[in-house]
Amino acid sequence: MINLYLLISLMILLTDHYLVIINYFAYISGVVSLFILLAQKSFQLPSLSGCLVLILLGGIGLLAQIALTKAYQLVPASLVSLYNYSQIIFASVFGLLFFQEIPDLLSIGGAIFIVISGYLNYRLKSNN
Repeated sequence: MINLYLLISLMILLTDHYLVIINYFAYISGVVSLFILLAQKSFQLPSLSGCLVLILLGGIGLLAQIALTKAYQLVPASLVSLYNYSQIIFASVFGLLFFQEIPDLLSIGGAIFIVISGYLNYRLKSNN
């Protein structure tokens, strides 16, 4: 889904307003999600508390999309996309905190690689 977002945003990033880009992403991901939902044939209506959680997650996701889209408009995409990979590290930390999932050695090595790459990218960009 993120690659789809990157493709859409790179196609119209320079010409359209950031809210237009976010709407395109929402429409496309909504249609794709609807097809997946219909293909599974196991839809259940969420409870009221589940609906509130979904609304909260949607609001947080909207704010994150706005921030990411503005970042792609303001700085070079190579800089933003590198730090976008830090979501893997946060997912591992949240998995450990909330689900007691212990990351394997490849995950830890990848996280270290992401941190080192981000630091080197920052140092090289600041020297130029």
